[in-house]
Amino acid sequence: MTSNIRGTAKLLGSDFSVTNCVAVQIQVREVYEYQLVLYEYKKISGKFVMMADSTEVISIDMDAVFDPEPDRKYICPICLGVLKDPMQTSCGHRFCHGCISGIVNGRVNVKCPVDNMRIKTGELFEDNAYRREVMSLCVKCNNYRQGCLWTGEWRNLQDHLNICDFIYVRCQYGCGLSLLKQTQNDHEAICERRPVECQDCHIQIAFADLTKHQVLICQNFLVQCAVCGQGGLKRKEISNHTDVNKGDCPETVVPCQYTALGCQHQQKRRNLPEHYKEATDHHVSLLVQHISEQNKHIDRLEKDISQLHIRQEDSEKIIEEQHEYLRFSTETLITIIGIKARNCDI
Repeated sequence: MTSNIRGTAKLLGSDFSVTNCVAVQIQVREVYEYQLVLYEYKKISGKFVMMADSTEVISIDMDAVFDPEPDRKYICPICLGVLKDPMQTSCGHRFCHGCISGIVNGRVNVKCPVDNMRIKTGELFEDNAYRREVMSLCVKCNNYRQGCLWTGEWRNLQDHLNICDFIYVRCQYGCGLSLLKQTQNDHEAICERRPVECQDCHIQIAFADLTKHQVLICQNFLVQCAVCGQGGLKRKEISNHTDVNKGDCPETVVPCQYTALGCQHQQKRRNLPEHYKEATDHHVSLLVQHISEQNKHIDRLEKDISQLHIRQEDSEKIIEEQHEYLRFSTETLITIIGIKARNCDI
């Protein structure tokens, strides 16, 4: 009863508090009659929907829109919604399983919220016939405002929602857009996050990132040399193109090929032939100087080799002397051992 009073107070508005309800001791019959009046109002205003819940028969994540509105006999007097898992009392009234269970809740002395008759736990049973009738009620698709024209029995609603083209879905490519399922293919054909293939390196990448990938990352994308302006070069070839030793970029500043001989000149690659022509005498002078230094170095090496040969000969003589001394010592030792052996025999 208290639960019914709280629900009614909420429906009547903030001016009609639960405390006032208890104070004036509103009777259950009066509450029920008010609920019926409220039900009629909801039918007239077109706001009758089934409260979201799940049952053993079907599982619905959202409100069911009944068309036409269900008969008043299918309305739970407690929650004012269409009966869910109908339970019947011995006095013939029907309630949602969850609603009446919340009232009974193991209590011994429980009264029917409608007629105040005593309810015994054993006299409360599932009304399967009513359940079948409720599941046969006609409903619209929950997406009728989006244009879906489907109608059918409530028991078939969830199966329809699973395939309904008017349900809102998220774009599978992660752009964050919610759209009608029937327009999903059209959107995904132009979605900025749709995967596309880079025509140069053949990897999959989001369409929105393709330009950035090509301009900054793709190693096979054709670019222009920033030094000489030559186009048609793959990004990965630029480093070789501008290399000072192996490259062919005419605008790259490179050292003279006679740097090892002492020429410190650096110039753009395309101008080096002119330098070689103008600095021929200088290069010859550097070459002669280099050859002279090399000859001096060779002379020093030959002297060092000669000294090494002398040292080697001296070392060989010392080794030979050591061998001769070792041989003599060995023979002497053998002779001494032989003499001692003969003396022992005598």
